[in-house]
Amino acid sequence: MDKATDTELIDRCLEFTAEKFGDLHPPVLEKYHDRLPGAKAELERHDNSGELEHSMVEQALYCLMTWFVRPLEVQIVLRDTVPHHIQTLDVPLRYLKELMNALIDVVEEAVPLTAEAERTTLYKLRKELQLTLQEAVAP
Repeated sequence: MDKATDTELIDRCLEFTAEKFGDLHPPVLEKYHDRLPGAKAELERHDNSGELEHSMVEQALYCLMTWFVRPLEVQIVLRDTVPHHIQTLDVPLRYLKELMNALIDVVEEAVPLTAEAERTTLYKLRKELQLTLQEAVAP
């Protein structure tokens, strides 16, 4: 598939998600906290208002929405933000990877099982974003 088609499929996935969940922050953070129970307490050391987690979901959503349109831009954003989260905020890379997984899982839950092209594109997106997160900390 070409990037325009992938972008259209991701847009459809997000439409399904909006119809099912409305605001996707609560289900993403719930899934994230279920998988990493200590993450909330660790992130609250820096911000107990929840704004840090909220902004992390926003950043992950931005990456998801932008990847097929401007992948180089997403790579640059992650190369800037991932090391900052790791070094300055002491957020382990696995937390960032799991947040991205939680977001994509929530989106995938909203996509009908019959929407095979959308599901295939989400799988591809997950794989590429996880690799990009890993590369963001590579020397």
